[in-house]
Formats: sequence, C-alpha cells, structure tokens
Amino acid sequence: MVRGTTLFMMMANETSILTFYIKYEAMKSFKEFQFLFSVVLIIIIYGAETFNRYVLTPLFPLFAHRRGISITVIGSLLGVNDISGLIFSILLTFLLRPNLTKVFFIFGGLLGGVFFLAFGILEYVDNNFLLTIIIFLNCALNGVSLAMVHGCGIPVVNSIYSKHAATTVSIMQTVSGVSIFLAPVAGGILYNIGGFQFPFLVFGTVEVAIVLILGCIMPKSGDEQIKDTKANECLASDMKKFLSYKLLCLSSPFFCYVSALGFRSAALAIFMKERFGLDETNNFYVFFAISLPYTLVSPIFGFLLDRGYCQNLYMVSIFTHPLITLLYFLIDHVQVFNNIYYLIVVLISGAIHCSCLTLSCFFQLKILSTHCDFKSQLNEIAAVSQIFTWIRFFGKMLGSIVFGGFLMDYIGFTNTSLVLCLVTTLSSIAAFQCASNGV
Repeated sequence: MVRGTTLFMMMANETSILTFYIKYEAMKSFKEFQFLFSVVLIIIIYGAETFNRYVLTPLFPLFAHRRGISITVIGSLLGVNDISGLIFSILLTFLLRPNLTKVFFIFGGLLGGVFFLAFGILEYVDNNFLLTIIIFLNCALNGVSLAMVHGCGIPVVNSIYSKHAATTVSIMQTVSGVSIFLAPVAGGILYNIGGFQFPFLVFGTVEVAIVLILGCIMPKSGDEQIKDTKANECLASDMKKFLSYKLLCLSSPFFCYVSALGFRSAALAIFMKERFGLDETNNFYVFFAISLPYTLVSPIFGFLLDRGYCQNLYMVSIFTHPLITLLYFLIDHVQVFNNIYYLIVVLISGAIHCSCLTLSCFFQLKILSTHCDFKSQLNEIAAVSQIFTWIRFFGKMLGSIVFGGFLMDYIGFTNTSLVLCLVTTLSSIAAFQCASNGV
C-alpha cells in the first residue's frame, strides 16, 4: 500500500514537472516569437520612413510646380523637413534614456504615418497660400518623426535583441536601401491606379497600422535590458569627445553627397519634366532605375568592408564624387550628352557611388570613435549614428533650400551641379589629407 502511494506521488510529481516544463517551453517559445516579431516590425517601420520619403520625392515637386509654387519655395519646403529633423535629432541626444527609446520610436512612427496620410489631402486644397502652410507643417512634423524613428531605431533593437544587434542593424540598413529601390515602383503603380493622393493614403495607413501593432506587442522587458543606464545618460558628454577636426574632414564628403541628394530631390523631377518631357509615371521609372543598383551593390561593398578594404573604398569614393557631379554639367554643354539615356547612366553611376561612400564613411567614423574613450560600446554606435543623422538632415536642408531652390531658380540644374562639383572637390582634398595621415 505504501509502495503504491509512493509510486502514485512520484507519477504525480513527474506529471506536474512535465506540465510545468511544457508550459515553460510554450511561454519561452511565445516570448521568442514576440521578441523576433517586434524586431521585424521595428525594421519595417525604420524602412517605411525612408520608403515614404522616396515616394514623396518624384511626386511632390511636380505637383507643387503644377500648382504655381516657385522652385525656390518648393526647395525651401523640402528643406523644412530637414531643418526640423536636424533640430530634433540634436535635442534627442540629450533626451534619450533607456526607458524612453520605445516611447520616442512608437510616437515617431505614428506621427510619420499620420502626416504622410495628410499629404493625400493636398489635392483638395484650392488656395495656394493655405496649401503652402499645410505643406510646411507636414514637412516639419515629418522631419521630427524621421529623427525619432532613425534616432531611436538602433537603441530599441539593441534593447530587445542585444545579442544579435550587429546583425539586426545591418539588416535595418539593407531594408532602408531596399525601400529606396521599391518606393518609386510601388508609388508609380498606386499613382496610376488612384492619382496623386492614393499612394499617400495607402502607405500612411499601413505605417500607422504597423506602429499600433508594435505598440501592443513590443516586450516590456526590452528597455530594461539596457543595463548601462549611466553610460546612456552620458551620451551628450561622449559626443563632445567625438566632435573634432578629423571628424569634420572625414565626414565632409558624405555631407557634400547628401547636399547633392537634397538638391536633386527638389530639382531633378522638374528638370526631367522641362528638359525631356517626363511626367510623374516616367519619373518613377527613372527613380526606380537609379535605386536598383544601390540595392544590388550595397551587400558587395559590405562584404569588401568586412574584408578590411575600408580605406581603399573610402579613397575611391571621395574622388569619384566630384567627377560624377561634373557629368551633370555636361548635359547642357556637350550636345551628344543632351538626352535622357545619358542622364540615367549618370544617375546609376551616382547610385553605386552613393552606396560605396555611405558605407565606407560610416566605417571610417566608426574607426575614429574607437579612439574617443566612450563610456560604452552602445554609446559609440549611437554617437556615429547620431552624427550621420545630423549630417543627413543638415546636408539635405542645405541642398534643398540653397542648391535645389535658390540656385536652381537662378542658374539652372546643370550650372548648380558645377557649383556642387567645386565644393565636393575641396571636401575630397581635405578628407584625403586627413585619411592619409591615419584616422
């Protein structure tokens, strides 16, 4: 009898242990799925902000120009996006805390989706003054949302998936590149289906829905996994160590590149319309043609950087940029180059160069950051990311307002490209001297 009771109790214990083990494994599997799904949604939202910008680029300048808004004002309005993004990204350096990264990221994604939706109503605004005010507010708040999402995306991923942070960050950059490639195609398809407002309504709604889902399922423990709270609070002081003459010289070619990008974002669609008669649909095809090479060559350059060719790629990229910029100038001054096919070849060359310069410059700054005695590796990554964000916003702001607005109005597309060529040549010389002496 005693033996039977003991056997029964042992079986009961084993059953309860087995039940507990099954429940534990099920809970563990659910948590792993929750973490992984959250990371996937974060990466999608991170890419969506880039995606939306490249849907806007071919559509907005032509729409505003058709409504009688001057090129200077169009460039200035696009520059507002970058001014607000730059200001807020600097503020974000002082505001970021482990327990606030999730809040900023979610709010930024929600803000970006809502105000991208708002671009869809522009077609129904008849008064040009009111239209300009609405576009101004939209662009300003979109810049804030972009600063939040791109400024907090990497820290949020680090908090959730710290063991594989490097892999997920590289995936985020790849998705951002793929977004550049897909945006013109998807935007063009929806534009042909439903007109100007349809791409904004669809993509804005999708982003808002994804952000809301992420807000509901993101693990609460994510922010708690950032152990080094003190180091995170010292990011602003660490940034002071990073700011130097070497940083200025090494990053100047990238600054010139994003300035040229801001210029072309404001002026290229209008130039192709006036010179070659391309409408919105054909503009999308051209932007697709220049985005595809960027997506294809980025993994190749990433592979070469992993093999230690950072210095070589950086040197090649800083001296090819002035040459590529000069090629735009030849459109007006060499008759054989005055055609759309030549322009597409130049744009494709620029896309390949863009990938090489962006990746090699990022790694050059990463190497420089290792000599700055940061409080933690997280601060090191965050500092390089923040510097790149500042350069992107400030460069695009300058490119949109000064080059794509003011100079485009007065001296035209090709002559403005010559001015950019001279500026990039000076930056390349400064960067070469700094890189040659060792980072």
